[in-house]
Amino acid sequence: MRTIFLLLVGILFSNLGFSQNSSAYSYKFKIAGAEDTTIYLANYFGNKLYYFDTAQSDNNGVVIFEGDSLHYGVYAVVTPGSKYFEIICNEPTIEIHTSTSDFTGAMKIVNSKENQIFMDYVNHLRDRRQDVNKLVEEEKTLDKEKDKKKLEKIQSKKRSIDKAVKKYQNDLVDKYKETLVSKVLRMSIDVEIPEEIKGDSLKPYYYFRKHYWDNIDLKDDRLVRSPIFHRKLQYFFDKMVPKQPDTTLAVIHPLIATLNDRSDMFKYIVHHITYKYETSKIMGMDAVFAGMIRYYERDQITGKTRAFWLKKDKVDEIVDRMLALGRIRIGGPAPRLILLDTTEKNWVDLYEVQADWKILIFWSPDCGHCKKELPKYKQIYNKFKPHKVEVVAVGTELENVKWRKVIQDLELDWVNISDNPEVNEKAQKYIVEDRLTTLESLNFRSTYDVYSTPKVFLLDKANNIVMKQVDAYQVEKWLNRKLGLTEMLLKPDEKKSEGKKEENDSGKS
Repeated sequence: MRTIFLLLVGILFSNLGFSQNSSAYSYKFKIAGAEDTTIYLANYFGNKLYYFDTAQSDNNGVVIFEGDSLHYGVYAVVTPGSKYFEIICNEPTIEIHTSTSDFTGAMKIVNSKENQIFMDYVNHLRDRRQDVNKLVEEEKTLDKEKDKKKLEKIQSKKRSIDKAVKKYQNDLVDKYKETLVSKVLRMSIDVEIPEEIKGDSLKPYYYFRKHYWDNIDLKDDRLVRSPIFHRKLQYFFDKMVPKQPDTTLAVIHPLIATLNDRSDMFKYIVHHITYKYETSKIMGMDAVFAGMIRYYERDQITGKTRAFWLKKDKVDEIVDRMLALGRIRIGGPAPRLILLDTTEKNWVDLYEVQADWKILIFWSPDCGHCKKELPKYKQIYNKFKPHKVEVVAVGTELENVKWRKVIQDLELDWVNISDNPEVNEKAQKYIVEDRLTTLESLNFRSTYDVYSTPKVFLLDKANNIVMKQVDAYQVEKWLNRKLGLTEMLLKPDEKKSEGKKEENDSGKS
């Protein structure tokens, strides 16, 4: 038994809707233990289930779903308590009998070639699993020293069963290769590594990555409506692709180029990759998100975008954010900033601040976390100032009374700059007429993608970005390494998971 969380139709489909291919359907189920109740037919889209149809069962547990339009794929029949069984929907009519006490064990396929193939497959694997379990139990009773021959014999039997199961899978896939169930099962089979390269340290990895999609028909939209596809897609980008932006993009673009760009497959893969790297916690990997812009930009002549499933305002919003992140990528130049200091009379140019390293901090006087972090950066500033390290702190609020008070209270004697309402109201004068600042400077919140504070960048002498979205501990650790120092003032944030700390501290930037 499994439980699921069913979302309302439309939450995802408003952004990731179905393709136009559909078919009429009539599906009948007799479910013992589910009499006189509401039954749901739910469809997969990736790894999530969504309500598709609803019907009432009669006093014999018979429920019928009928309609004019259904997109083939893997579906689930959901009974009260969110208990469900999965079916292959690739036929206009299906009839299946089962029981809530044991969906699989009690299942009888009355009318469905595809689901009969799937049930035979499930039963075969169950029987072979039982054979292996018996061998495992027998193995536990033997002594490793006294019963070596018996143990070797058991291991040999287990290998034989494994080999036979793989042959059964491959034979079934080949025999029914025109069916959806065959494609779904084939998708779950990993590509075999040739024996002649298994001993090499790197060749198996590169071979597996190159041939990873061989068993998946990327032209078939039905596979998107299967949780197996999502797992394969997720595994590929989590485990097979190095956590390095240029390498990741070099893998992404050829993959997407193989897809029909008006298909659900294109839509799902592009969306998955975009969201994954927009929200990545690994420093610098948002550059992949920025690199996805080619799939959202509008054609200058037609005005159309390949992200055909999104409305214009949403596309424009995504593109703007991608462009912003492209401007602040690690290794690239920090956008120039020319803003006023605390006197609101003197203009300070970030590029003209003399230092070998610059810590650029965007912060708000109303941000509680900022007030906790700023004293840490004060310690770092005092420690590294003799080593030609400077802090340039930018206040993000237009009203500067609180900003100046915090600076005074915390004795922040580094470079403090910000804007104000008067400067923004007379932007034309200061930018065009007086040439004292720039448009990207007065728009620094969007220029530097400052949607939350504090936001921290570390710049080198040439004003290139070497770190971003890091905390004080990580900045100190980096500078220690670059300057050959060892003593640490700060400790890592205990609230962070070890995985996240390792990712940010690993030097992947």
